[in-house]
Amino acid sequence: AVKDMEFMDERIVVVNIGEAAPAPDGKIAALLYRLHDIGAAVIGVDVIFDDLHLERFPEDRLMELEDLRLAIRDVPNVVLVNGFDPRDMEPTFDILPPIKSVARHYGYANLVPDPDDVVRRFLPYAYVGGERWLSFPVKMLELYDPATIDPLLALPPEPQIIYYTAHYSVIPNVPIDDVLFSTRYDEQLKGKIVIVGLVNEGGMFYLDDTHRTPLGRKMGIEGPDMPGAFIHANVINMLLTERFIAPIPVWGDWILVFLLSYLSIALYRILRPKPPGRFHLVILITLMLFSEAVIIFFLPLIGFFYFDVKISYNLMATAAFLFIPANALTTWLGFQLRRWRTRRRFRGEENPLSATLIHAFRDNE
Repeated sequence: AVKDMEFMDERIVVVNIGEAAPAPDGKIAALLYRLHDIGAAVIGVDVIFDDLHLERFPEDRLMELEDLRLAIRDVPNVVLVNGFDPRDMEPTFDILPPIKSVARHYGYANLVPDPDDVVRRFLPYAYVGGERWLSFPVKMLELYDPATIDPLLALPPEPQIIYYTAHYSVIPNVPIDDVLFSTRYDEQLKGKIVIVGLVNEGGMFYLDDTHRTPLGRKMGIEGPDMPGAFIHANVINMLLTERFIAPIPVWGDWILVFLLSYLSIALYRILRPKPPGRFHLVILITLMLFSEAVIIFFLPLIGFFYFDVKISYNLMATAAFLFIPANALTTWLGFQLRRWRTRRRFRGEENPLSATLIHAFRDNE
């Protein structure tokens, strides 16, 4: 779900670690100390510190891992990422033992792509190995302000639609070096929710952490268009501002389909020419289908943009396709009802034919 671009809540800031593989653990360690001194409210590090991360490190940089371990130990409000396999709900990787031994807070970075690989939803929490795990943005908000997530955690563990509001141009993000070696961003970072991760403006897809979102097509981007850090930022923004997209339940969609089909048939019965001519009927049906197409296109948009309600386009389109068979069915049912009433009315009369014809002519007037 995506609306017009909006500025993200000023309480959210992304620090870009740069397009490097492996991630600069030494700089991240220094950044954690720096953000702690500035007074960041919570710091989320969107980097997976597993065996693959360690394998990418050259030997002359292995000491950076110890620096990172000490920083995570000393800074209490750091959230790291983990993950699970949705097929068996078991962890998919192990955090490096030195990091795991000192880490206090985790949140899974799993996203919920649709069959077309577009990330439209996120899973607030899940039961992994019998334990409740919180997602990365939800865990950060638990440290920042638990009241913002209490209503969400009271719901069943089901995917929620992401209210996308921002992309590169409107998400506050600063380079890691500018935070480490200057004070220009200190006020912007003080008391804020800080996400540390990759912002791949140059196009490098680091560890497959760039994903397709509804914003991509709107911006004319084919393929992956948003790094995971920005998706998490959009989720946090949605939860902070309490701007949720409420999908209409399936039964609600079908009620709308029924009402739209019924209104279309009623309007057709009112406007159809008497006696009907083929040319006029074709024109009328064409106009009815065109009107339905317009309604089907704009009704979900109006519900989404003005009422934060998601209406299924597929079921709305079903109403248009059902117009002709539904009209034929109602005509047949009406004929059967009149036939039954006529037989019941004239039961026992010797020759009810003339009266029956009169009623038939009146029905078609």
